[in-house]
Amino acid sequence: QSVSHSLHFTSDSKQWKMKVCTVFLFLCVVSYVPPSHCITCYSCDQLNTVNGSCTEGEKTSWCPQDRWCVKTWENDMGISWNCSPDGPDDDYEGCTTERRDTNTEDTECYCSSDLCNSSLVVWLDFSIVMFCISLYAAL
Repeated sequence: QSVSHSLHFTSDSKQWKMKVCTVFLFLCVVSYVPPSHCITCYSCDQLNTVNGSCTEGEKTSWCPQDRWCVKTWENDMGISWNCSPDGPDDDYEGCTTERRDTNTEDTECYCSSDLCNSSLVVWLDFSIVMFCISLYAAL
């Protein structure tokens, strides 16, 4: 009886390993799929921004001609969210900060995935989130 129990445990262990490998392979494939040519971004202009928040709620724009979402900050307060045809000079996601004068600092943050220009400062990488969800589901 202990031999059959041992075989059952080994079979369960192999199935679990197979599930983990399948999830990992899926994540690898998803992370290398090229993005579509259009993007959806949060959208709010300076006229509708009060104390760093958009008065229109979570308004979005579909940007069929643009590859980038942008969020603009002034002195650590969000002032606009939009689509942008032009991204950063190095073509990588990130932020650029410039000091206009002693009391004003402007920051522009660019990203290239749907709804990535949210009001949150911290951006989570899609692959990491998917990996955590898949690992949780596998257990």
